[in-house]
Amino acid sequence: MELAILEQPAIRGRLAAVLKPLDAGTDLRRTLEVLLACNLDRERAARELWIHRRTLHYRLDRIRDLSGVDPSSARGIQLFRAALTSARLTSDRVPRPGGEGRRAQEASLPPPLTPAPSPAGPSRTRPPSRPPARGRPTAAGPSRRTRR
Repeated sequence: MELAILEQPAIRGRLAAVLKPLDAGTDLRRTLEVLLACNLDRERAARELWIHRRTLHYRLDRIRDLSGVDPSSARGIQLFRAALTSARLTSDRVPRPGGEGRRAQEASLPPPLTPAPSPAGPSRTRPPSRPPARGRPTAAGPSRRTRR
């Protein structure tokens, strides 16, 4: 796919037109990138973006409204992946003003995504809590033990 994109400017132009409306919204392009990087797992994508699931759904609806392409359909996923690949390849080939190249671009990218959590769940790092000592008051109130 990358070779076809690089060799045919007409395809690059059409793919760029798919992403152009997304520049109007806040973080819509980044939302798509993270969703694709998370293998379309919406829960994980929302965690990676530090947003609520409903906010992610709202952004995906907004992407559909602005671009006319549904990001939850198979065709939409393929089209957006190709468009993002085209944008990445095109930006790699264009020289940056001030002599900045690919390294400067990589330095401005967000940190890599965290790996998926293990099915066993997080490991316990804190020791189990101990019950309060007998005869001493706790946060729940005075002790049952009374003095005579």
